[in-house]
Amino acid sequence: IITVISLILILLAYYGIIRYCKICYTKDCKCMSESYTKLPRVESKSKVVVSMYSTSDDIGKNNTIKSILDQTVHPDQIILVTDKDTSIPDFLKKDSIVVKQATDGFGKISALTVPLKTQKDSKTKIIVITDGVVYGPDFIESIVEESENNPDAIIFVEGYNSKEFVKGKLSSKNIDVVNVSSGILITPALFKEYLEPKSTIISNAPNAFISAMILKNKLKIKQLHYGENFHDKPKITLDEKTSLEYFAQYYNL
Repeated sequence: IITVISLILILLAYYGIIRYCKICYTKDCKCMSESYTKLPRVESKSKVVVSMYSTSDDIGKNNTIKSILDQTVHPDQIILVTDKDTSIPDFLKKDSIVVKQATDGFGKISALTVPLKTQKDSKTKIIVITDGVVYGPDFIESIVEESENNPDAIIFVEGYNSKEFVKGKLSSKNIDVVNVSSGILITPALFKEYLEPKSTIISNAPNAFISAMILKNKLKIKQLHYGENFHDKPKITLDEKTSLEYFAQYYNL
């Protein structure tokens, strides 16, 4: 029996279930923030920041933030983009672990647009994450390493083909739309042209927005094959189809 239980625990740990439960059932981020400050910095000559849009009232209890604190390495900063009076506990303010920035009025895509506009160094690596996802323990290390190996590309974890998607099919062949919720890494220097969202439909559809930006700037995309993230919501929102059609039509893409 002991052998069977041990084997089950090994399998649960291997697939990240034990870590996922620890993150979800830990009261707040305090103990993780203490471990976080002792982590080595992610290996990169560039500044590395993590950006997330959130409407949480208390970020100290946020499972996504917990997962970013519980990594193999730490970034230089975690940026919380919000228009709400979100509470950031003192243990996360210490050493500027989490810095709050106001949105630019563009809803969910502010996690993309705010750091692109405010990071002074154009070579800064911006990892965009989504509230509601528990990211794997070496997610930051893995996506930055992929970026170091492909400095001229946008790094993404999951994506789909837009033409197939608007037909109601989700195809991973000939990907031209990146899925932001699974995590992406962007660099301001790669974007020579910006698009201003002209609709609230687009403001809350980061997949459509960043993919149109990538297309507009003729950028390369490189997929990181990483399967350790846990999503508590559908990876693709129901309004993405409308957003893609609207955006492609509006900007003649």
